[in-house]
Amino acid sequence: MEKISITDAPAWVKRLGEEQHRAALRGVRSAGLRMVSHIQNVVIPSEPRAPVDRGIYRGAWRAKNVPDGSLVHNDSPHAGSVEDGVRGEHVKIGRAMIDALVEWVRRHALVRDVPKAGREAAARGVAFAIARDMKRRGIFGGSGLKIMEKGRRVVQRFIEEEVTSELRKMRV
Repeated sequence: MEKISITDAPAWVKRLGEEQHRAALRGVRSAGLRMVSHIQNVVIPSEPRAPVDRGIYRGAWRAKNVPDGSLVHNDSPHAGSVEDGVRGEHVKIGRAMIDALVEWVRRHALVRDVPKAGREAAARGVAFAIARDMKRRGIFGGSGLKIMEKGRRVVQRFIEEEVTSELRKMRV
């Protein structure tokens, strides 16, 4: 309990408002961290077409504190392609794409039954076939997986829970 005189009341109310604002800001930032965790541990694993080859996309989700809250984003180079997809006419088949696909084919042992001497050529052939299919159908169907959109569905609940928790911790 705190006794406040009538002359001290305006300063007390101002301080209380500032403390509530800081508590709400802590709650929003905590909700951003929960959203990242939700995306990484619930949304992506439940996605049947999730890009989980080496975990680069999944591990690149971040919650960054900004002056008025939290900014949730993915800073992997291919995040935009996963989120929004790539229409087939925008797929450019080139050496870098083929080399990356060859590595993917090797990691997934798609040519393990081919004699060792011919594996490189077989892996390159599979990579070209995948690239041509991407050119025809697009990447992620050209519309993307909308991982952020799926993660955003719970953020309101996270904000309410975290801000309420922070406000309860305040000493009034």
